[in-house]
Amino acid sequence: MGSFGARILCCQSLILMLGTVIQALEGVTVTAHVGDTITLDCPVRLHANPTVVGWNTEIGKLETLAGINVLTGITTNVNVTEYEGRIVMSKNYSLTISDISIKDERKFNCFVLYGIVLEENPVTVRVFKIPSAVHLTQTMSFLNEGKMQQVGTCTVNGSFPQANITWQMNNENIKIDDPAVAIDQQNANDQNGYFITDSTLKYLSKRDEQEISFKCIVHYFESPTKKAKKVSKTAHVKIHYNTSKIMLKVSPEKAIREGDKVTLSCSGDGYPVPELFTFKKNGELQTSGKTELILNSVNRNDTGEYECSMNSDPSLKDAKNITVHYVDLTISPSGLIKKKLGENITVNCKADASGTVSIVLKKKDIEFLFPYTVDSLEFKNSGIYTCQAKIGELPGVKIKQTMELQVEGEPHIIRLTKKVLDDSKQITCAVEGFPRPSIKWNVNGTIQVDKAKNITVHKLTFKPLENMTVSCTAQNSYGQDEKDLNVTSMKYKEDDNDKNLEKEIPDNKDKAEKSNKQAMVIVGVIVGLVIAAVITGVAYWFCKKRASKTNESGTAEEIKKIHTDDNNHTPGAVAI
Repeated sequence: MGSFGARILCCQSLILMLGTVIQALEGVTVTAHVGDTITLDCPVRLHANPTVVGWNTEIGKLETLAGINVLTGITTNVNVTEYEGRIVMSKNYSLTISDISIKDERKFNCFVLYGIVLEENPVTVRVFKIPSAVHLTQTMSFLNEGKMQQVGTCTVNGSFPQANITWQMNNENIKIDDPAVAIDQQNANDQNGYFITDSTLKYLSKRDEQEISFKCIVHYFESPTKKAKKVSKTAHVKIHYNTSKIMLKVSPEKAIREGDKVTLSCSGDGYPVPELFTFKKNGELQTSGKTELILNSVNRNDTGEYECSMNSDPSLKDAKNITVHYVDLTISPSGLIKKKLGENITVNCKADASGTVSIVLKKKDIEFLFPYTVDSLEFKNSGIYTCQAKIGELPGVKIKQTMELQVEGEPHIIRLTKKVLDDSKQITCAVEGFPRPSIKWNVNGTIQVDKAKNITVHKLTFKPLENMTVSCTAQNSYGQDEKDLNVTSMKYKEDDNDKNLEKEIPDNKDKAEKSNKQAMVIVGVIVGLVIAAVITGVAYWFCKKRASKTNESGTAEEIKKIHTDDNNHTPGAVAI
């Protein structure tokens, strides 16, 4: 301590001994960060004639740092090792401290001597140090279900004052009183006095969590009233749990039929997901060490109970029954069946199926009871007969078997007609028979041929110049048929009563036009009658009026004549 400091202390001691009053004013607080330069102000009442102003602090003992003799204006810095070269007292009595460290967090006093009154102005310095980045280390990649295990350790260095660490799981704050959580926080100081804070988290995981995330948050002060925080990276942790259940899935689940591809998939509810399974059918090993059993193009022999079990624990297993549905459908007779006209046939359907089966025998849209028997076949019986089966367990699936019946026989002319055209006549010959017969005419003309299943239609168009007989002859390998038709010359009218004459049937449009014309004629007649009636009425009225005048004149003359005649009558005479 220099001589000035000694004099100051001596002066203070003397003042105390003499009963001088010491006034301690309310202090202030100055905030600083490590490395800052701060200035501590000292309120001096110059009008009160101060004599000495100085600064001191407690460093084990009361140490004077600097002072000014107001009367002489001499400033003296006391050589205190801890503040050597770091403090300066200015002429306005403030104290500047550079390169602040956490050791500077203490109370500084500015004392002012006014006569015998020593006034103290305390200034408290608070020092803060922002911590380094937060580190989340020793993290686990997975946790085992039901065990309290360490998740990780969160570390933060270089904080002052001491920082606090909290944890979040899935972005939610972890409560320290949670029985599934254990948090251990340790604090220490480094060589500079800064705090090192470690927080270790342990967690008791549950199987339904599957995957969870953790992170730690460091809370620290930037000033006495300002808090801040730093957040660590996020650690993602899988939850491992044992398999407790095995599931066997069959695809497709239902309506499996012969020829389908069937996949059996085995899975477990554990994590990591089990991948090694054993597959059996009716107790017999099919495959092992896989998650799937694929059955390509199944048949009825693949029906049975399928089981999968876990390789590591055969007691964990699941089983499914698989039914491969099938229908063996037959139609008898089958294929192409040729029968002669008049022969008989019996068509029958039979089915062997894996489930409930319904069978229908059809020809086009017509259904038959079966066995279906025809005692005397006709050409119309020809066609394709279909047996159709449906299994109740396979909705929408239909199985079909067909038979084609071909009835053969000599031709038969089923229709021979004539029709009058504008300038010609048309003869139609419809023939039933199979093999399809050839058709010949005894006259020449234009021929149009139409063919149906078992019917051939020839239309012959020609101009008959005289009355004649037209013949249609049909022939195949079984025989022939012939029919004649009388046709009149073009200059003669056909007999309307001829049953072989095709009548013209007017279409609806012609009928409508004819009806409209008839309606117009009727309306015209009615209008004409009304007009005629009006004219007749007017003429009658006019004539009657003229006649009325003439009658009036005649009557007067007749009366006069009668009176004259009466005067000329002699007694007894009779007027006739």
